[in-house]
Amino acid sequence: MRLRTHTISISQINGINVYLTKFRVQDLKNLLEDKQIISDTYNPDIGQDTGYQRELDPKRSKKILNFLTEDYDIVKPILPSSIVLNSRRRGTLSFKDGDLIIGDDAVLYAVDGQHRI
Repeated sequence: MRLRTHTISISQINGINVYLTKFRVQDLKNLLEDKQIISDTYNPDIGQDTGYQRELDPKRSKKILNFLTEDYDIVKPILPSSIVLNSRRRGTLSFKDGDLIIGDDAVLYAVDGQHRI
């Protein structure tokens, strides 16, 4: 088992499960470093026509970093928007006792939120 986190499971009519969960920043960092989260880009000009995301824009990532690390007088900034991940292989994720279990062989593709990861 790679990671276990408390999760709400939603079963759709078509039999596909959707999980609503949270990750600690360190968990996201570890999954990224181990290539278990991939930002699958869409760019048909260079033959990448199966992905979800536009190419990563370092300037956009830098703006988000600056916003989160800037010192504000009133409150610390937060980024409460979600990140949507997709697993394309069955059997690499499981749900047990209210927890999502992400296996060592799981690969999650960023559908939305690559700049926030």
